Amino acid sequence: MIKIIFLVLCNLLFISCSTSNSNKNYIERKTGFDNLKDQNILTNKWLRKESNLLMVHETVKAFGYKKLIKKLDLNSSPIIYKDIYLKKELSSLIDSLILSYNTTDIEVKYYNEFWNRRKVENNEKAVFKILNEIQKSMNSEKMDNLNSNEIVNDTLLSLLSIEYNPKTISDSIANMNYNKLKSYGFHQSAYNLLFERYEYYDIDWNKDKLKNGLIESVIVEVPFIKDNTK
Repeated sequence: MIKIIFLVLCNLLFISCSTSNSNKNYIERKTGFDNLKDQNILTNKWLRKESNLLMVHETVKAFGYKKLIKKLDLNSSPIIYKDIYLKKELSSLIDSLILSYNTTDIEVKYYNEFWNRRKVENNEKAVFKILNEIQKSMNSEKMDNLNSNEIVNDTLLSLLSIEYNPKTISDSIANMNYNKLKSYGFHQSAYNLLFERYEYYDIDWNKDKLKNGLIESVIVEVPFIKDNTK
């Protein structure tokens, strides 16, 4: 009985401390790259398609691989990110993969299996190109004049800039990011900026007024800009 009372009190306290109207959901526009949301990158079939792979690559390249690698702390060894665990440093792994491409005498089983999987997926040439360009980009913030601008996705690029902004977020940047998300139709993401992102907690804005400008949804939407407070 004491345990049950304790659990009930915990639930009541948790509910009373909520300030974000978590029972409401907001619309989130559908995009051609929705498959990037909350998917295991190791099993993401959409990302295995060559055209999708190149679009994501060119978009990340426009943002800056070096910035993204630093933000995600992918220079450490071992690399641990979501479902990925790599014992090597990223630069060393990329070097080894490039050197093992189209090589029949591969001593390390992993590299052989890696390129065999790429051949089955029919994207080995695109992956080889991407690895070479990532290798070059790790030495510079951007790869000037090397972008295939026709396949850069401007919406995805904006989302990357909001999610992985390396600068201190000022009131003006926060409002600009909120307005971008709202205008793009990512209202659940905009809501998360207001209430569910640590880096926006100190922003001086009228949360209730801005929240009232968002369109509610009858279903739970998966946002691009996720809650990072829990």
